[in-house]
Amino acid sequence: MAERMETTVRTPRLARAPRVERRVHDAVAPARRATGAFFALLGVSVSTWAALVPFTKARLGLDEGTLGTVLLAFGGGTIVATLLAAPLMARHGSRRALIVAAPLLCLSLPLLAHAVSSPALAALLFAFGAFVGLAGVAANAQAIAVQAMAGRPIMSSFHALFSLGGLTGAGVSSLLFRAGLPVETTAAVIAAGLMLLVAAMGRGLVAHDPLTSDRSAGPARRALPPTPVLVVGAMTFALYLCEGAVLDWGAVFFHEARAYDVATAALGYAAFSIAMAFGRLVGDRVVARVGAVAVIRWGAAVAALGFLTMVLAPNEALGLLGCALIGIGASNVVPTLISASARVSDLPTGAAVSTVVAMGTTGLIAGPALIGFVAQHTGLAIALGGLAAMLLAVGSVAGIVGRSVPRHVRAVEA
Repeated sequence: MAERMETTVRTPRLARAPRVERRVHDAVAPARRATGAFFALLGVSVSTWAALVPFTKARLGLDEGTLGTVLLAFGGGTIVATLLAAPLMARHGSRRALIVAAPLLCLSLPLLAHAVSSPALAALLFAFGAFVGLAGVAANAQAIAVQAMAGRPIMSSFHALFSLGGLTGAGVSSLLFRAGLPVETTAAVIAAGLMLLVAAMGRGLVAHDPLTSDRSAGPARRALPPTPVLVVGAMTFALYLCEGAVLDWGAVFFHEARAYDVATAALGYAAFSIAMAFGRLVGDRVVARVGAVAVIRWGAAVAALGFLTMVLAPNEALGLLGCALIGIGASNVVPTLISASARVSDLPTGAAVSTVVAMGTTGLIAGPALIGFVAQHTGLAIALGGLAAMLLAVGSVAGIVGRSVPRHVRAVEA
């Protein structure tokens, strides 16, 4: 294995002559638009399903326990697909994987709206989760390839489009429901719009990354991914766990432990989501200016401060500010970690991204249950406040993303 080189990962824009700059922009712009469109599609799809959950629960007559069990199928499908994504992309490429997974993802939405029983819903959710997982890994592999073409950090802007897609999907679903459209029709309309997006943008995806080298350096030679990739995956696990904590436990904590009214308690996740979207919109410039290591170290510290503010706040305004601090702090950590996964070892991009996303998804799914277990023994305030220590631990090992294997020995498949 080639010797690793310690670098401070700032990836600044290199000085180029205007004509060269224009040529690079013209080559990158279509791929960047296409990849961004698929990130937005993922956000719209997931948030549309979230909007369908209450209607599906009522239509099938599911109690909370049964619904919770059925929803695990989504997480199971996502994890399985992220683990299988690497060999699929090694054989077919991330472009083909994305072009196949995205339409199937769109078609799943109206099928979910027509589920006739809890077993049928579980099966459809497993498939939906699998398509989300495969499309997510492939989209991130595409983003890494486009970022390499651009020669500067642009990963955060892709993840910003996922966040904005989530807000858009929730808003459009709400508007269609208020207009009187049935749930089934709403799902079909949104799916049709997303299918048009796939048809329009699919050809702009990167078909071949010019940095591709020997694919034999892939995961087939390894029993486990390299340690740096596992460390990056563990950091991603922690960040996704924190996101799941705000999503599933934030409103519960505010309402039950701090006696906020239901409407105010619900604003916690809204503050988190808006702050995260804003942070990602400006994240590329921040990464280019201060470097990946600093973004992770300071982002984790700000998110840790957010959790402490959330649980110690003496009033509602500071409690909601805590949620916003978590969002702004965490916003660019995951995009930076996923981007780093492709360069911290000689593992092919698809395998590295697959490993990191699978570990992160596990944190998102298992995290809320772990927090519930801890809260049973210590209280929810301590369980949530304890996440600050985990985030500080993430910041303490941020230097791992400053390690880089030379490109000429790293296999990168798009």
